[in-house]
Amino acid sequence: MTSEIIIQCSEAIAAKSWNIAFAESASGGELSAEFSLTPLLGKILRGAVLSGMKFLLKSRYFWSRMNL
Repeated sequence: MTSEIIIQCSEAIAAKSWNIAFAESASGGELSAEFSLTPLLGKILRGAVLSGMKFLLKSRYFWSRMNL
């Protein structure tokens, strides 16, 4: 479940017609995963780049968020 603060941030970004994108490493894609679960996904999120794929592929958080 997406946190309330992420939903509020998404609403504020959409209200200003802004977009966001992420470049993540240490967070393992957590921010982009959280924003991708909001109802405003298509309006605000443009994409994400993740470095450290070896870490990411082992990340339980990352795989628990995937809808495979």
